[in-house]
Amino acid sequence: WTDRANALIEARKRSVPETATAIGKEYNEQVGVLFHAFNKIEYELRDTRRQELSDAIARTHRYSLIFTIILVIVGLGIALYLVRRISRRIGQLVELAEGISQGDFGRVNDDKKDELNSLSVSLNVMSEKLSRTIGELEKKNAELNQFAYAVSHDLKAPVRGISNVVRWIEEDHATEISPAVR
Repeated sequence: WTDRANALIEARKRSVPETATAIGKEYNEQVGVLFHAFNKIEYELRDTRRQELSDAIARTHRYSLIFTIILVIVGLGIALYLVRRISRRIGQLVELAEGISQGDFGRVNDDKKDELNSLSVSLNVMSEKLSRTIGELEKKNAELNQFAYAVSHDLKAPVRGISNVVRWIEEDHATEISPAVR
């Protein structure tokens, strides 16, 4: 453009007014042709870029949909993994609680540091206390059985003595005892 404008300015300076007008018209027509060609190229380029932009938007929508689906699938996979892991730990704790209720005072080895760990620690403490308490109870029952045996044995002799006395009285005074006393 600068070359054409400079040429036009030079022609104007060198020419006489009539020829300058003719040259100016010619240059104006050439400039018009160039502007028309430039305009055509620009519109074609704009249409091409508009199509590229539409294609890019369509690709972006497709990729967004694909990535969203992948993200949802990965999220579900992580959620299922966590649910299984937590369910397994809860299952162990439930087994321990059921075992405790049936008299099996085992332990759960849980080294995780979370809310379920405090539950497993509580169940383990309860299991140990119950085991200790039942051991003490069994010991006390054994002592009680020994005491009952000793008391039973000690009471048999006086009861035998009373039984013997009653039998002697019956034998000696069988005719004198009324049916009510008998």
